[in-house]
Amino acid sequence: MDLKEIALHLQDFRNVYVTGNPAMLRSRTDFLDIFSAYGLAADMSVSKKTGLLIVCSDPMQKKIDRAAALNIPIISEQQWFELMPELEALGMWNGKPIPFADDNGIYRFDVYYCHFFTRKFHLFLLFPCILQLNFILLSIRVYF
Repeated sequence: MDLKEIALHLQDFRNVYVTGNPAMLRSRTDFLDIFSAYGLAADMSVSKKTGLLIVCSDPMQKKIDRAAALNIPIISEQQWFELMPELEALGMWNGKPIPFADDNGIYRFDVYYCHFFTRKFHLFLLFPCILQLNFILLSIRVYF
């Protein structure tokens, strides 16, 4: 399958599985943020509902074999970044900014700036990387 066909396939099957350790991102958690910006979800296992398998460095061979047996498209991490413009062309990007974790696993990004006369309101979100607890800390910082 070429990238356009994979992008079309992902419109129907919106689940993606990542195997291995990413070389271009800090962790597999960064993929979750990218997936959500494209309306995709991360699969916990390779199944017939999986739309795509992304293979990073040191992948689990049994995941690749399972995906091949189910005729699931398999691409590399580099090919995923080449696929992103194809997904955007299909209108799958929801316009959400894609945050990335810093070295401490905390997501830091500016969401909204509002200039009110000479005051600058700055909304700052912190998302500790604790997925099992679904812990989200929202802090609002106002600068005058």
